[in-house]
Amino acid sequence: MRPPSEQTLEMLLKSFKLPTFAREYAAVGDTAAREGLTHPAYLLALARMEAHERADRRTLRLLEESRLPKEKSLASFDLSRLSPKARTSFNALKDGSFLDRVEGDRKSVV
Repeated sequence: MRPPSEQTLEMLLKSFKLPTFAREYAAVGDTAAREGLTHPAYLLALARMEAHERADRRTLRLLEESRLPKEKSLASFDLSRLSPKARTSFNALKDGSFLDRVEGDRKSVV
């Protein structure tokens, strides 16, 4: 059985909506102690884990909410359905080449 202080810490972290902190603080703490990490470095490692998991959960939630078919992707997109002009625009958008032109225009204005 864990000490009451650890139970209280987990409960507080969950109430602050930090599930990754609550789940990982002990393991990351052990690693930090072995590697001699500072307290800020320990907290940074936990915060990065929390941020990464939140981003993953948000992406999954947005994908589910979008109700887009999961099998759809750019790789499976049928370009032959587009007109030649739209196909050219699509390719420029896909490879990001339009960004270079915008950056070049901004530099010349300044």
